[in-house]
Order: sequence, then structure tokens, then C-alpha cells
Amino acid sequence: MEKPTFPRRFFTKGSDPESDKSIGYYSNNTKLFAALTTLLTDDEWAELEESPLGVFFRFVNSKFSWASMIVKCMLNMQIVCKKPFEIWSVVGSNPVRFSLHEFEHITGLNCEYRENLKAPLTADIDENEFSEFWEKLGVHTKFGPSVDNLTRACGWAQDWSKEDRKRLAYLAVYAGFIVGERQTIATPVEMAKLVMDLEEFEGYPWGRVAFLNLIESVKSANLTKHYYINRFVEVLQVWSYYAMPSFGQDFGEPVVGRVSPTMMAFKGMKGRKNIMQTLLAQVNFNHMIMVDRDNAYPRWDNDVDDEHIENVMKAFYGELGGTWRWKPSDWISEGVIVLDKVKEEKGIDKKRHLDSGLGPSKRPCPAYGIDGHTSGASWDTFQSTVAAMFEQFSKQQTGEIGLRFDRLDEKVEVLTSKISCMESTIEKLQIVMSEEEREAKDRVKPDNGPAFSPDGKLPDESEAAKEHDTSNAAKEPDNNNPAGPVSTDNSRKFSARIAAKQTMDESDKLENPKLPPIASSESESETPEEESCELLREYFPTKEEKIADLKRRQPKDTAKVIDAKARKTERLRTLAQTQNGIYVGSSTVKRMFSNKEPRGRGYDPFRKADKQMKEVVLDHYKSCPGLGKKKTIKTVHDYPLRFWWYDLLNQNEWLIDTHMNAAVYLLRTRLLDHPEWFRSDRFCLVDTTFGQYWTAKYDEFKMIEPNELGEGRPLPTLSYDYYKGVLPEPRPTNKIWGVDIDELYIPFNLNGDHWVALFVSLPKRHITIYDSKPSHVKPGLLASLIEPVTVMFPYLMRQLADEDKKYEWTLEPFTYDRPIDQASVPQQANGSDCGVFTLKFIECHALGIEFPQTLCHKNIPSLRLRLAYDLFEETGVRGPKERDWSELD
Repeated sequence: MEKPTFPRRFFTKGSDPESDKSIGYYSNNTKLFAALTTLLTDDEWAELEESPLGVFFRFVNSKFSWASMIVKCMLNMQIVCKKPFEIWSVVGSNPVRFSLHEFEHITGLNCEYRENLKAPLTADIDENEFSEFWEKLGVHTKFGPSVDNLTRACGWAQDWSKEDRKRLAYLAVYAGFIVGERQTIATPVEMAKLVMDLEEFEGYPWGRVAFLNLIESVKSANLTKHYYINRFVEVLQVWSYYAMPSFGQDFGEPVVGRVSPTMMAFKGMKGRKNIMQTLLAQVNFNHMIMVDRDNAYPRWDNDVDDEHIENVMKAFYGELGGTWRWKPSDWISEGVIVLDKVKEEKGIDKKRHLDSGLGPSKRPCPAYGIDGHTSGASWDTFQSTVAAMFEQFSKQQTGEIGLRFDRLDEKVEVLTSKISCMESTIEKLQIVMSEEEREAKDRVKPDNGPAFSPDGKLPDESEAAKEHDTSNAAKEPDNNNPAGPVSTDNSRKFSARIAAKQTMDESDKLENPKLPPIASSESESETPEEESCELLREYFPTKEEKIADLKRRQPKDTAKVIDAKARKTERLRTLAQTQNGIYVGSSTVKRMFSNKEPRGRGYDPFRKADKQMKEVVLDHYKSCPGLGKKKTIKTVHDYPLRFWWYDLLNQNEWLIDTHMNAAVYLLRTRLLDHPEWFRSDRFCLVDTTFGQYWTAKYDEFKMIEPNELGEGRPLPTLSYDYYKGVLPEPRPTNKIWGVDIDELYIPFNLNGDHWVALFVSLPKRHITIYDSKPSHVKPGLLASLIEPVTVMFPYLMRQLADEDKKYEWTLEPFTYDRPIDQASVPQQANGSDCGVFTLKFIECHALGIEFPQTLCHKNIPSLRLRLAYDLFEETGVRGPKERDWSELD
């Protein structure tokens, strides 16, 4: 009987993709089910756990631990399966199957066949009832609710009927597990609409739908890169526990006793290191759910045949001659996907090239399905080839090592010569300096009377005459020099520079410099000195030597300051010796002395919205529930999404904190994606929660008496998260204030009814308040309103700074000022535009743009429209984000 061929592996055994990154997933959204748990009573939750979809609600309460590494390893061990509705993995030599049969066994969900599975009939559903319930959810009837929609709806569903709350719970399962997409993506409305008929919804084969969504996501994943798997992905982890019982017992944290279904029998466990080796060591397997041979393949529309998978099935059902024992030889070791794990270096082509140099060539791959055995002759050829390659490699490496030692010897000789040259120069420098000291003593003469020699005798008259002649000769003009007479000092300096160049050239050529004869007596010391000595006399200390000299004379704390100043000046260009200042008067040359390219002004913050942008925003606004409703307290509560956009677009409405936070998130996104657009990347954009939080907690802060050092007061809990850059979210900067951040922008609310922009400079310990309506808050009241920030900022910086940096932060309150010149700070003309002005103050200042006169009342409608469009397109914001005030409870 001819040996059957089995499918090829995805990846060559032992060369799987790196598993350093986890799998991304969206199922079991924490915020959604936390909000749902808070909304429902215990009896309602217990009723849901007993429903046909109860496994989902029980799974939420099980606190299952997701282990991405286990699932990633199982998917990396896949074999080629052409059938679109199942996957197979080979663990060691044992194949395990994941199909609808296994999914049904693990979850216990209804997986019966249904035609037009994803397009159910909804003709019997009352459209009016459907529209009314969708309006309660705050969702347009053309879309199914997203996870965010349902999370927000849980916040206002306390007064709903029991049936509507049950519908909300079922939709949470549908969006959070069965669809399992990103929280902002709308679900398919055709299937979500079934919730209006609770009996029909509970009887629908949601198990088949959930499996179909999951298998489609797995099949489309690119396993060679970081990837996401949507839908109910935790089933794959439990599948590994079921397929390898010993592994599940050791790593799945099984629940005590018999628990059904299998999904609830494990609590899961975080993946550990070397998980792949653990999986390959398993010997006990549940390969697949064994059913009747006729039903071995679940019924699917558009299913396809795969002869190699069919051979695997024949082996399991004993159709290949009895019980099949799986061996490594059953599987070809080389996979169909070849990974090159060699890191690509810049400028180097990773493609393999033939020895002949004819260009790139792909590595030959064995034909699909051919057994991996080799003949004896082939093995001999392989051995001889390896031996030849090893011999060639040894010779090459031996030659290279010898060459490197020769080069090392040369470098040692060069360094030895340089050291000898330096020692000679230092010795000469010491001798000449000692002679200079003696000459300086000799020049000290009394005001009257002749000069005496060191032995007390008058100097020789001939020598005095020589001196006189030499000095006169220096004063005589040189007829060949048109520049006129040259002083002795200048000529000596010039000769010193020539000597310096010669000495440097000689050092470069590794030749010992010819040292001048050293004077050994007083008569020799009086002879004219050589030019090389003049080089030593003309020595000027470097900037680093001056700083080192200052350090020796200063206390330790001052030395730290000098170090800091030195590091700072190293980043700046210094003037030449002939320059007195930086010339910046001409527009042509005023950038010639810049240390770096100018930053900021990355875009125009006052660009107008065109007609197309207006249509996009208005179309979304009209699609929000509550069309035609007038703004009242009740309608705002019932239709929060619609009136959020209404307040943003209407100039007569005040921007609330969620508007401000969305705009700050927009600016933070731009800063993180395009830091070159802004004047610096050492500032942070803080949301409104920070100011509101500190204002609310300030009384508690003052109640605690400080210790003798002025410390000991506890800061509000969230302060540390802001300090280290974990907040605000989303997209936190993770930059530490005072270390990576020097400046902060904060939209701050004064007295609960007026927005201003705070610009906080941490190095200067100063706050600038940009206020579009200073008359609204008098100076006396402003001091008390801004006090939480001015007092708690220095306390925060000192308490959280490193111990060796605490001395830099005193507890003195930050200073502040509020410019009120209308020419420099534009003013609003009504009582509702302070939020827009505040946001534009922050944006312009961060971009390095002065506040223009175009920031005025008549342009506010256009600025509001542009802000709405940018939020819609760049951030995906579709409405207010739920506020979490748990820290203020």
C-alpha cells in the first residue's frame, strides 16, 4: 500500500516566528461588562446565566486568565488546510483539530445548521418598536450598536423595563464576544435586530455564528507579524487544554469537580517561558471529537475538499490499515513559509545570491507531499560537501585571525610612538617652565641703580650692548616688508604658530620632534630661545580646563551647577575669537547662527472648513437619534449623543469638559505622530480632569498639617499617574514631568463657569493664564481659584523627584500672571465661546504661533465646524466619553 501524503506544516520545524509579542484581541471588554454587572440585579444576572447564552455570562464571572503565548504557539504549529471552516495543528507528531465539533463541545452553544446564517429573516419584527429601542441606545437604525454605545447605554438604563435591560445584556454578548471587534466599530444591524424578539434571539445558533467569525479571523491572520484575532478568541486557549489533557491539568488551573461545558472547566493561566518546549513534550492527546464518519465534516455552505486532510481523517477512522501511530516521518519538516530571521542591516541585501553572481535566487523547496528520506549516496555527498565547507571556513578564519594580529601589532607600535612623543614634549615643557620662573626672578630690578647678576656682580658691558643692539634691530624697518616694522613679540608669536604647525605635522607622521637644546647653565639660558619654546610660552588653557580649575575652587553644590552649565553650553555654538556678538539684523543671515532647524508652525490652526467637511459633520449630526427634538434637560439626558454635537457646533452653547478633553486628545495625537509640527516635544497636554480633580481635593490637602520640613501632606491619588505620563488617556506620553517634560498646557475651569488656558513652566516655576474674558473673574477671586495649582505643583515636583534632585524643588508656590492686553490675547464677545478661545490659545502657543486677530467672534462658527470635522476624521470621536469620577467619591 502506498504511503499517504499528509499536509505540510506552515513553518519549518524549529523556525517558527518569534513569539515576543502577544496576540491582540477585543473580546470580553472589561468596561462594558463591568457597567453591565453594575446595571443588572443579582436575580437578572442569574437568569441570564441559565439562558441558552449563559456560558458567556458565566465566563465573564470566571475571571479567566488569557495566555497569548499558548494560542500563538498552537497557531504557529498549523498545517496547510484548504478547508475554510477548520484548522489543524501538529504538536510534535500528533495532529489536533479545531472545527465546529470541537467548538460546540468546548462552549456548549447552539451550533445547528441554518441557511443564510448571517442574513436572518427579520420581517416579523415591529419597526416602530425597533426604532424606539435603538433610540434609547443612542444608535442610528442603520447600524448595530458598538461596544462603546452599549457601555454608555448602561449608564442611563436603570429605568428601562426588564425586557429592555435583557436585550441590552444580549447585545453586550453579541458585540463583546460573538462579533468581538474594536470597541468603536458598529456591529452588523441585521443580526443585532433579532434582539427585539427575545425568544428568536435565544434560539438562534449563535455558537455557529461565533465559530464562523472566529475561524475567519484566524484564517486571515498574518502569523509572521504582530496580529489581532477578533471574536471569542479565548476558546482557542481552552482548546489547547482540551486537546492536551496533561497540559491543561498543569497550566490551565482546572476547576475542582466536573464542570460543563469545557469552557468553564479552566480558569486559565498566564503563559510561561519555554511554552513551546512544554507543548512539544506532551504525549496524551484528544486529537478530535470522534463522530459518525458521515458527519465527520460539519455541514457548511461553500465547503471545499482537501485530499491531504482527508488522509488524516482516514488515519483516525482506521481506513489506512488499522490504528495509525503518528511518527515524525509522517510530516515533512520543511514548511511552506520560509522565514529569514537574519536581521536586515542598512545597505545590505538580504536576498541569497548564487556563487556565479547571476543575481538573486530563491532557495529550492522540496515538492509538496514528497517523503523526506534520502538515499545512501546522497548522504555521502552531503557529508563530503560539509567537510569541504568546514575546511574552507577554517582556512579563511585562520588567515583573517593572523591578519588581525598583524594589524594589532602595527597599532601598538603607533601608540607607543605617540606616547614617546608626548613624554618628550611634556619633559621639555617642564624644563622651559622652570627656566621661565628663573628669568622672571632675574627681571625684578630696583627702581634706582644698576641691575645685579645673581652672584652680586654687575652684568658684563658687552652683554648689555648686545641686548641694546638686539632691541634696536627689532625696531628698524625692513625694506622688504611693506607692512612696516614688526615688533619682537609679534614676530615671536608668528614663529610660535609656525612651530606649532610643524610639531603637529611631525606628531602625525609619528616622528619624534627635534627638541631644542636644553640650557644647562646661566650663560646658555641667556641665548635666544628656539621657536618650539615659543610654542610652549603661547599656550592658552582650554574651556574644559578653565571649568576644571573653577571646580577646584568651588563647593560641591556649585560644582554640580557648573557641570549642568557646561553640558548646556556644549549643545550651543560659540562665537569665534574675533566676534563680539551674533548678527541677526538682516533677514538674509539671521538664521545663520541657529543651532538646529526651526520647529513649529506645522499647520495652520485657522484653516477654514470647506463645503465637503461641513456635509460630513452635518450628515453625522443628522444621523444621531433625537432629530427634531428641542434642547431640554430631559432631551439632553435621553439623547446625549445628538446634543453633544449640537453644543459643539452652536456658537451660543458652552463647551463642556468632554468637548475640551476630545480636543486635547486631538492635539496630543498630532504631537505624538508629528512632533516636528510643534515648537518643542518637551511639553505635555493635560486634560480638564486634572484641574477639576486637584480643585476638588485641595481642601483635603490643606487639612493635613505638614511636618517641620513643610512636607508630609498626601497628594491626590491620580497625581502620580499624571506626573509619570500614564494619564491622560488615550495615548499617554509616558514622559515624566521635570525630566522629560518642561512645560504643561492645561484647560482649566474657573469657578465652574469659565474656561482659561494655563501654561505651566516647570523650570521657571511660573504659570501664565490666557483668559479670553478677564472681566469675568476679578483678580482677588482669581488668586483663590488658582491656588490649588500654584501650591500643589511645587509639592508634587518635590515629593516625586529623585532624592538627589529634591533640593532643586522648594515648596514655594508657583508664581502666575494673566496678560489682559487685548492686542496680545484676543477677547471673546459673548459668554459661551471661552472654551473655543482656550483651545486655540493652547494650539497656537504649542505651534509657536502668536495669537492672531483672526481669532475673533465672527470666525468662531468656522472654528467650531473645523474642530468637529477634525475630531470626526482624525480621532474617531463620535460623541462624549463616559466620565469616571470614582476617585472623587
